[in-house]
Amino acid sequence: MEKNWLIRTHQNQILGPISKERVIELIKKGNLISEDEICSGNGFWFQVKEKEFLDKYIYNDEKQTFNPVSEAKSIFIEGEIEKSEFSRTSEADPSLPKNSDLEFPEIKKSDHEGKEEEILPESNDLEFPEEPGKMDVKENEQVNKIEKPAEVSKKSISEKKSKRKKIRKKKLKKRYEVIEEPNRNDRFLFYIFLLLLLILLGVFIFYKNTLNNLFPKSSSFSLIFPSAVAQTINVKKKNNLKH
Repeated sequence: MEKNWLIRTHQNQILGPISKERVIELIKKGNLISEDEICSGNGFWFQVKEKEFLDKYIYNDEKQTFNPVSEAKSIFIEGEIEKSEFSRTSEADPSLPKNSDLEFPEIKKSDHEGKEEEILPESNDLEFPEEPGKMDVKENEQVNKIEKPAEVSKKSISEKKSKRKKIRKKKLKKRYEVIEEPNRNDRFLFYIFLLLLLILLGVFIFYKNTLNNLFPKSSSFSLIFPSAVAQTINVKKKNNLKH
């Protein structure tokens, strides 16, 4: 009995080597799941659920061949072959230099040299130079022209700064302005209060006089405080009890 079969479980555990009869026994008992894989020697792995390979290599006596995919030529092998062939052809046919390669290159003129040749003297360069006095006057005029805009720019900058300061002061005044409450005329309110008191007193006196005229007996009664009536009780002397 040749023990050349291997088992690879779904948990990536490899068991074996075992015989073909042992593999058939495990399949019949149900110890091998459909996702488990088996192979013979250097053959390719196939799952238990693949019935074609199972009938072909397990139940029949046919030997399992190598994996055809692994036997195929890879891309890297072809690349190496092509490189070697190219190297052989390059070594066999060496290229010789041509006559044109040995000639000197043409010397081109640079742009800088061309510009220097093109520069020509102007018509003003051929005239007589001006007198030194006139030259000084012109220079002073040019200096004055340059200084004036500088002074104007300084004035404009100072004016802008003063305007900014004024705007800031106005903003600060607006922020810190205290809102003054209007003065109340307390005397006027005091006079109104006194007038109301006098009116109330007059109404009270008038009301009391009218009641006295209508009901003379009511004068004995007070309008504000009720009159108190004293209760008289006859006090008796204590009598000693005689037993």
